[in-house]
Amino acid sequence: MESGIQIKLSSGSNRGKNDEIDAYRISDYACTQLHKLRFYQFLSEATTRLQNS
Repeated sequence: MESGIQIKLSSGSNRGKNDEIDAYRISDYACTQLHKLRFYQFLSEATTRLQNS
């Protein structure tokens, strides 16, 4: 997950705002930051229960 402010700051000065432009900026950011991608493996239900007890 990436914070919205990080995506906003990465694209510099922006004019105009609508859903189509926002979607393009988010996808562009995701493509340029692909090299930083880290996969997250969720904990099993049993592990979660043990941690919460």
